[in-house]
Amino acid sequence: MTDSSRGDPESATPAGVRRQEAVADLGRRVLEIDDLDDIRRDAAAVVAETIDAAYASVFELCPEGDAVALCEGVGWAEEQLGAATLPTGPDTYAGDVLRTTEPVVVDEFDAQNDRSAPDLLADRGVVGGIAVVLGSPDDPWGLLSVHVTEQRPFADRDVLFVRNVATVLTSAIENAKMERRFDAIFDDPNILVGLLEPDGSVLDINETAMEYVDADLEGVVGEPFWKTPWWTDDGVQSDVKAWTERAATGEYVPFEADLTRPGGGWYTLEGVFRPVTNDDGEVVSIIVSDRDITERRRRERELEASNERLAQFAYAASHDLQEPLRMVTSYLQLLERRYADELDSDAEEFIAFAVDGAERMGDMIDALLEYSRVETRGEPLEPVDLEATLEAVRRDLELQIEETDAEITADSLPRVRGDENQLRQVFQNLLSNAIQYSGDEPPRIRVTAERADSMWRVSVGDEGIGIDPGDQERVFEVFQRLHSHEEHSGTGIGLALCRRIVERHGGEIRLDSEPGEGATFSFTLPPVDEGDEDAG
Repeated sequence: MTDSSRGDPESATPAGVRRQEAVADLGRRVLEIDDLDDIRRDAAAVVAETIDAAYASVFELCPEGDAVALCEGVGWAEEQLGAATLPTGPDTYAGDVLRTTEPVVVDEFDAQNDRSAPDLLADRGVVGGIAVVLGSPDDPWGLLSVHVTEQRPFADRDVLFVRNVATVLTSAIENAKMERRFDAIFDDPNILVGLLEPDGSVLDINETAMEYVDADLEGVVGEPFWKTPWWTDDGVQSDVKAWTERAATGEYVPFEADLTRPGGGWYTLEGVFRPVTNDDGEVVSIIVSDRDITERRRRERELEASNERLAQFAYAASHDLQEPLRMVTSYLQLLERRYADELDSDAEEFIAFAVDGAERMGDMIDALLEYSRVETRGEPLEPVDLEATLEAVRRDLELQIEETDAEITADSLPRVRGDENQLRQVFQNLLSNAIQYSGDEPPRIRVTAERADSMWRVSVGDEGIGIDPGDQERVFEVFQRLHSHEEHSGTGIGLALCRRIVERHGGEIRLDSEPGEGATFSFTLPPVDEGDEDAG
């Protein structure tokens, strides 16, 4: 066995010219016909004829990757197509071909020299051949091979010819794969697809998209895309023209547009202008693919309206509850003062319980008001220095920190896009909880930050009593408490408020904890945009 390192053949000879013409003819057929089976059959035929070989074969890699199957060839019986295979495991002939970019040339199979013919070939008297991978060793499609039954050395021009045919065949296979992917998208009844020239002229539109307009395909082919019936609004037309021009420069352009059907009624499309480039990186066409997201947008708007009504109800209910609650508290206190001499110790205790309950209910109402206002009363998201925010919270909790001998350490914290007052609430709730649930030891709390893909992840960890895994989701629900009021004070809404604030910032909050091992609350926040940094 030898690899192809035989130098350049003399292509100027008549035989060399005929070989070049054969490769060029095959290349032209790749451009003219769409049937990959015909192209593979032609490739095998031209190789067998030019090399004067008994067998020429196109093998396709099986889905499991452990063998290649014969799909087209010369010299094979019809029933062997699709059935005959070669193993591709380590130290196999076909496996070696798939794992190298160079043609594998065997002038004579010889078991004593560690290169015996596979059974499929040996049974047919094959003594030597040339084989080359179709595709690349990183992503092989299969292999092209030519084999002879009479021993002879292969000339450099033979090796180069097989390699050139393999290159043309690989190109045809890649084109066919791209066409199948495009056809699958083009024929998808859920996707609107348009194919454009780089200048925006329409080449083709799929049937799904045509159902949205009162026009036929012949009426839009050749027209500038932004002047077709989908884009009836002047403002949208200018946007579509700009998106097309950006895609023509090689840019991938996502978009969303609200449009009107011919008979009236709005619909919303979400999609992308995708440039298609050639091997030189030049844009040769533009594919526009989009989906109708009208129903999704309708549900989102209904949900937003529902949330707004719910927030208004919570605010109104909480506000209306405050006045009668204040009246209950005031009359209880008045009763205690006016009839203090007539009350026994039990009555005084009962009144104290009632006042305490009313005050706790007042705290819960205030917390519910705060929870309902996260969306409606929040400030615009602007650059926020988390180190400054944390320092402000430290000052707010100074008395609690001193009383418990708490120690709070922090890494360098980033600047994020957020509502500073709301992020201050998040830190205050998490740090206050960490101090309160520290157990018998002085609280030890650490605040860290790390980049997590496109977001910042901020973590507040403690060494306190921890939380059972089964309760870790429940703590984020409104008015859910894991401890009685006598054990730990609080409204049961602080962590629910933290979650709502973090979600308003486009992030997520999670808890990692084990009983007795402390707890770590981690939440994600958006980074400051470059424009915001420059402005700052």
